[in-house]
Amino acid sequence: MNATAKMAALLAALRTEMNGAVVEAMEERGIHYPLSYGVSLSTIRRIATPYAPDHALARLLYRQQVRELQLAALIVADPRQITPEEAPFWLEGVQNGELAENLARLLGETQLVPVLLQKYTGRTQSHFVRYAVLLSAARSMLFRPCQAPEELLRILSDMRSYASFPELRAMATSLTRLAAQGAGEKEIVTTFLQSIEHSEASYDRFLRDEIFLS
Repeated sequence: MNATAKMAALLAALRTEMNGAVVEAMEERGIHYPLSYGVSLSTIRRIATPYAPDHALARLLYRQQVRELQLAALIVADPRQITPEEAPFWLEGVQNGELAENLARLLGETQLVPVLLQKYTGRTQSHFVRYAVLLSAARSMLFRPCQAPEELLRILSDMRSYASFPELRAMATSLTRLAAQGAGEKEIVTTFLQSIEHSEASYDRFLRDEIFLS
C-alpha cells in the first residue's frame, strides 16, 4: 500500500469518529484549522500508531489542511529522520497551540533541540513556532541531559521580554527540568532566579512563580 492509499485509509477511519461538538469547542478556544472533524487526540493516536514509523507518509499527511491528518503525521513521523534541513517543513506548518504542543513531542525526541533554540526563538518568529521549540526543549530533557545549560539559559533570558505567557510557561518547565539534572545545573538556575529576584516585570514575576526547585 503506497502513502496515498494509507492516507485514504487513515482518513476514512478518522471520519467515522467525527464530533461536531468538539469542533465548536475548539473554535471557541481559538484553535482554528481549515478543516477539522473533532476527533479526540487519544483516538487519533490509536488510529495512527499502527502506521508508525513511516516518514514519507507523515510528510504527506502534514501537508494536508485537515487537523486529524496533521496530528496523525506527528505520530507517524520518525524523529530519527528529521534533519536540520527538514525542520522548517514541520515548523512552518504550526498555526495554533494544539499543533505546537504535539509537534514538540516529536521534536523533543530528536537531536535538533540546540539548533532549533538557536534558529527559531527570535522575536521575528511566530509565537506558535517559538512555543513548539521551547516545549521541545523541555521534553528533550526527559530523555537526555542538557548539553549546554549556560547557552540554554542565555537564550531563554533573551526571550523573556517578548515571550507570550504560554512560552514563558514552557521556559519555566525547561528551567525546572534543567535544575533537576544535577547540582551544577541547579546552581545555574538558582543564579538566574536571583538575578530577577527584584524585577517587577510581569514576565519575571511569572517565571519566579512557575519555576520549582526541589
